[in-house]
Amino acid sequence: MKLPKIPASIYTMVVQGLELVSAVAVHIVVARMHGPDAMGNYVFAFALAGVLALFLHFGTGEIAIRMYLDEKEDRHAVFGATLVISVLGSVAAVIIAIIVGYAMQLSFDSFIIVWPALASLMINGLSAALQQPILALAKSRRDVPMMAISRVLLIGIVYVGCVKQDLYLTVAAHAIAGLVLTLGRTYVVNRHCFSLRPTWDKPTLKRLWRSGAQLGIGAIFGVISARSDMFLLKYLTTSAIVGYYGAAFRVVSAVVQSTLRVSAALFPGLIEVIQSGRMTWGRRFFTLFPIAVMISVSAAAIFLSDFIILVIFGPQYTAAIPLMRILLFTAGFRCIHIFANTYLIAVKLEKVIPICHAVAAVINVGLNLLLIPTYKGVGAAGATLASEIAALAILLTTIVWFKLRSRKV
Repeated sequence: MKLPKIPASIYTMVVQGLELVSAVAVHIVVARMHGPDAMGNYVFAFALAGVLALFLHFGTGEIAIRMYLDEKEDRHAVFGATLVISVLGSVAAVIIAIIVGYAMQLSFDSFIIVWPALASLMINGLSAALQQPILALAKSRRDVPMMAISRVLLIGIVYVGCVKQDLYLTVAAHAIAGLVLTLGRTYVVNRHCFSLRPTWDKPTLKRLWRSGAQLGIGAIFGVISARSDMFLLKYLTTSAIVGYYGAAFRVVSAVVQSTLRVSAALFPGLIEVIQSGRMTWGRRFFTLFPIAVMISVSAAAIFLSDFIILVIFGPQYTAAIPLMRILLFTAGFRCIHIFANTYLIAVKLEKVIPICHAVAAVINVGLNLLLIPTYKGVGAAGATLASEIAALAILLTTIVWFKLRSRKV
């Protein structure tokens, strides 16, 4: 009997699921074995890396996938263009990290931990550039073993670092695992997609950059909105409070990242069904999935916040319970936000995204400055929730307008 063919998007979700589950597992191990103070330094290092990550591709990720799907584009030239942007972004990330470190007057321990996190960032940036053709050309099945091997290695090295109480080794594990994944993806692309001969083509680079620049600008504001709380907590409070906030944020981030990965997996198929005008099962799932996540995390916020913190992180993180409750509600809005973003990119309305993220950033930073001195972590979580609601309102209004305009045409 012939087995049904498994869609490429399922393999993509498996790959991204392995990455997400391992990230949560690592976070829990670090929180339990290193304690809140060291956890604060760990969280800050990757928060800074997360902010600088936007420079590696500067919003060109989805655009590159769209270009790989276009038969008129030279795939070697598209890959070459993504490498150019990634290298320039890496240089910018290092310079900005040095400036931030000195401006915030970080302690030696906090500053030295940033560097292996940045190394991980740049290696994973190259890995992401290699994943783009894998996604676009439906070769995610080949990516599953590469991700599995790298994640097993990551968890193993992190555990050794925690046992030795060596936070530097714990952070460096991400760079080592990222290097293994990058080598694996290099093999997959070269063997199953196209020969890895990146070529220099200025018009291709211009098309990628111009289309991605709007998303890149939006990403700057988006990252400011999403990460300003962590930076201001680090500057205005203690490492322990950053650790409490980081513990809650990591669990919530797992929900958000899983949604982001589902959205990314469905993106190539979404473009095809929008172009054909068909209403497929995948298109219905694209609409229903974020709504289901919203309902689920809202229920978890009401009934399971205490359980999640105490069971996963232990009694020493009791102070993170109210933060977990607020951030879970935020995650629900963020999940719908992610799918709305993806839809707007698919219909070539990405120019709205920078405006949306700029509004959210202004609201978030302003409320953080007002609330953190008095309410600390709770104030930061409340500011994030308010900014997310505002951003989502703008995106949904744009989608409704687009739908009404399409019907008139």
